[in-house]
Amino acid sequence: MKKFILKEQNEVERRINLVQQKLNLYPKGNLSIRKNGKYNRWFLVSEDGDRDTLKYDPISAKNKEFIAQMSMKNLFLFEYQFLQEYSRILTSFIDQMNDLSELKSAFQSKQSFYSEVIFQYNREKERKTKRKREKRNEHKNNIMHGDALQSGRRLQNSVKNELDWNSENHIMVDSEVREFTKVGTILNGTYGMGNDQQNFIVEWKNAPFRSSSMNPDKKKNSTLSGILVRSKSEALIADVLYRNGIPFRYECELVLANGKVVYPDFTILCPWNKKIYYWEHFGLMDDYDYRQKTYRKLAEYGETNIIPNINMITTFETLECPLSSNLVEDIVLRMFR
Repeated sequence: MKKFILKEQNEVERRINLVQQKLNLYPKGNLSIRKNGKYNRWFLVSEDGDRDTLKYDPISAKNKEFIAQMSMKNLFLFEYQFLQEYSRILTSFIDQMNDLSELKSAFQSKQSFYSEVIFQYNREKERKTKRKREKRNEHKNNIMHGDALQSGRRLQNSVKNELDWNSENHIMVDSEVREFTKVGTILNGTYGMGNDQQNFIVEWKNAPFRSSSMNPDKKKNSTLSGILVRSKSEALIADVLYRNGIPFRYECELVLANGKVVYPDFTILCPWNKKIYYWEHFGLMDDYDYRQKTYRKLAEYGETNIIPNINMITTFETLECPLSSNLVEDIVLRMFR
């Protein structure tokens, strides 16, 4: 993550220098517009060295070429200001990551006692994970080799919106996609949990939420959970979450700190700590305008304390580097299992 931010910061600095060079090619001063009834009055704003104030020199409306030239300068100036602010945010991210790294190192080296505590905790966690995996595999084997038909009937009502069944012989349709070995997913990711935790996750999954209504006709990619998404990469992410029993909402409404309403690709409830995580996939990073929009979006998330690699997952894609299923699997297993 830090390597990505450093690489991004270098790209922003390169762009800042390029914009600065372009600004130096334009005449001094800035363009200012004032309304005069139905018409615009144009002024060249510059510093008055003798009086230490700003000087407003009128520009004739007929001088269209000069007005257009200064308008372009203003656009570059706005871009320069944005890039400076974005660079500041990236620097802040790096400083926070460095501070976190220093705190972690100090904690690990302060006393051997703490290291022993962490070791015991990790060993116990591995034992629990191993026991949970063994129970899950045993459960799957029992269903596959024992009473698969009865288990399928018992689960039919709770998953009727997610699976299609042949009502005549109770055999699953589209079995090549929805293998019967994925019973852990059918149980909504709650297998092996206490009743309170199971109820909390089920209530969260079933609770209504506002989703994006923008361009519903573009949601053409089907998923194992039954929802439609906008891209094949989003379908890949949704299927991996579903197969691993991780509860999520697609394009759920989120209000940022600045009051702006956004719809993250995935809002995810972590089953073991009940924390909310957000997953944004950016699939057109070859496109310059799309990249700029992505940077602004990440900056807005940052102002709302939604930070990549902490409570937000970000994946990126270009034509040469498409999103891989192995990467998505690794992220899901590392973050939520």
